Amino acid sequence: MKALPWLLPAGFVALGAVGLVLDEPAPIAGDAPSAVLRFEILDEAGAPIPGRLTFVGEGVELFPNVGARPEELAVRKNVVYTKSGVGAITVPAGTYEIYASRGIEWSLDRTELHFEEGWEYRWTARLRHEVDTTGWVSGDYHLHTLTYSGHGDANMEERVISLVGEGLEFAVATDHNHNTDYDPTIAKLGVGERIRAVVGNEVSTPIGHFNAFPLEPDRPVPDPDARDANALFKFIREEPNRYGVTPVIQLNHPRWLRIDYFGRTGLDPVTGESSDPAYSSDFDSLEVLNENVGWGYYNADTTDRYVGEGIHSVLEDWFVLLNRGHRYAAVGNSDSHTVHAAFGGYPRNYSRSSTDAPSEIDPAEVAAAIRAKQVFTTTGPFVELEVNGVPMGGDARAEEGGVVTIRARIRAASWIDVDRLLVVINGRALQEWEIPEVDGVLVIDETEELTLRRDAWIAVLVEGDDSLAPIIPDAGRPILPLAITNPVWVDVDGDGEWTPPWLELPPGDFASLDRHQLLLAARAAERAADPELLEELALVWQYQGLDTYARIALLRAMNACGAEGIGDELFKMMELHGKSTIARYDDEFLPLLGGHFVRDWMAIGYFPNPDETSVLTAAYPPESNASVEASFPGKAGEAAWRELRAEESGYLDLRAIDPEHCENAIAYAQTWLHAPDAREVFFALGTDDGAKVWCNETVLHEDASRHGASPLQEIGRMQLAEGWNRILFKVENGGGGFGLYFRVLDGEVTSAATKP
Repeated sequence: MKALPWLLPAGFVALGAVGLVLDEPAPIAGDAPSAVLRFEILDEAGAPIPGRLTFVGEGVELFPNVGARPEELAVRKNVVYTKSGVGAITVPAGTYEIYASRGIEWSLDRTELHFEEGWEYRWTARLRHEVDTTGWVSGDYHLHTLTYSGHGDANMEERVISLVGEGLEFAVATDHNHNTDYDPTIAKLGVGERIRAVVGNEVSTPIGHFNAFPLEPDRPVPDPDARDANALFKFIREEPNRYGVTPVIQLNHPRWLRIDYFGRTGLDPVTGESSDPAYSSDFDSLEVLNENVGWGYYNADTTDRYVGEGIHSVLEDWFVLLNRGHRYAAVGNSDSHTVHAAFGGYPRNYSRSSTDAPSEIDPAEVAAAIRAKQVFTTTGPFVELEVNGVPMGGDARAEEGGVVTIRARIRAASWIDVDRLLVVINGRALQEWEIPEVDGVLVIDETEELTLRRDAWIAVLVEGDDSLAPIIPDAGRPILPLAITNPVWVDVDGDGEWTPPWLELPPGDFASLDRHQLLLAARAAERAADPELLEELALVWQYQGLDTYARIALLRAMNACGAEGIGDELFKMMELHGKSTIARYDDEFLPLLGGHFVRDWMAIGYFPNPDETSVLTAAYPPESNASVEASFPGKAGEAAWRELRAEESGYLDLRAIDPEHCENAIAYAQTWLHAPDAREVFFALGTDDGAKVWCNETVLHEDASRHGASPLQEIGRMQLAEGWNRILFKVENGGGGFGLYFRVLDGEVTSAATKP
């Protein structure tokens, strides 16, 4: 058989740019029929560089033997990261497109190979450094390992190799409630010239998740049970470190449901204010882009794009906070826990730097750049902004008549699509610059004059319409090129002071307002609490096309102005927008609904839970025997009723029955409702996980799916008899949380754990 330069019989020794190839291939294909690929990833000078190989073809789990060469490779599914850029691996027999990449500054190379069992193949991939980032360093400030976060799949070596393979220069280790240090692993792998790391911590608390850096690995970690951000942030600020810098406090995914700092501490997405004493404004930056998909960019209330568990828009929260005069840095991070799926470095941040050598990066300088807003975040485009010659983060002065010159420089590697630049002034995208299509590397340097009427901040957004796949595969929605600069603040009136552009709108004349103005006017009506506004509010409520949150804002205003029948309006919203959408906003709905959470219960458990549907199919004695004196055979011995009290939030934690045996279990919780007369009442409930619920003999709710508990997961009506009515919850737990919420939306109905 003839041996081609790229196809060699087994055992053949080949000469190449890296010398004699003698290494045994890493057997990452496991036991599958396989061939051998000997590869090189080379830069323009012909030197090997770290990078990533992505295989596209039939089969997702191509490489099951992920630990075959742990000091050199990070392997998962169809992806192989290489620390050195040179190696040999086994590949399952088949035909694949193979991409070589090294992050967003570099070109791609591609080949297609058909691998026959027992043969060896060779590919030399050549990459070009297409985006000049002189004076900037790339960093990901939110990274995890399985080793110290306890979930995901990246161990310490894989984390570092994958980051080096993506061309990342600065890494902040932020495992949950652990001060993680990458430096020993970087030294062990010998990649100190490629990447600089700093110790950080994702402080994960009941009121949100916060990154803190730089820290020291041997210092006490901040309190993971903290419920007051003021005390928590004070502790972080006072943490000493070897760089002599006050640690940066970064808000992580502050609108990600149930761990959303803004939601947990009552930051109003319309006004940018919170009256919650647990809220603190003493932070430096917030993630406007989170994970590869860029959670937080699109408004969950108005977009038709998939937003996961996101609510509102962190980008728009940032706009509102800037309008109120705060100067926070917008950042974006991968939040990567994995080698594959959530790739490190997408998005990443570029901060101003006095050095371009990764080993010489000063973490104190990175922290200072973040605080000075000399940083931007991107999933692809590289963008610089100046206003009247002042770069992002600075203060500029307008020319006579309010004239300013905006200059934007955009660069993008040849595989990254860029279609438009949006000029954002005081939170509104007031200009769109179309980016011409180019074949190759994009280099744009454009200026535009604008006239401003009042003091303003100016930032730019850069967007592309073509997915980053297959380098970053789509996940629920296409993952697109995005970039966000931090602002330049412009003094327009020449008084030497920058005046925040916040405007209060009076209530009324809702019909003439756009969505943003409508929300502001609704808040004004809520503050006014004027019954004379009800007629106009009710008229606007009837408009077709209002999004969920616009209706919530109107509902709050109507309630404050004395409207009745809020429960009926809630049902209309459920019909329009769906129960799951309503449940996202339970913090705002619950104060409007009246009634009370039921807090006094009798509970019994646990009973066997063979599978997810057992909650609906398996019947146990408490369903037919309401006596709290009775006991029954359970999962771990005799089960007896015990009294439990729900938290002030309304949550009844069923793990309290027996914490050692609460996994894969079924528990019952029983309470009694007293009605002064026969009546139909509204109720709201939520469970973790599935549940079956009865009122007397009537089934109110059935759900066999597994999920967290929300107070507004299910909203319905139930018929109560005069006097006492038995409410019985049957809740199953697969793992993790285990509990329920139950609220009766009628102030005249009372409750008791046992029937008097």
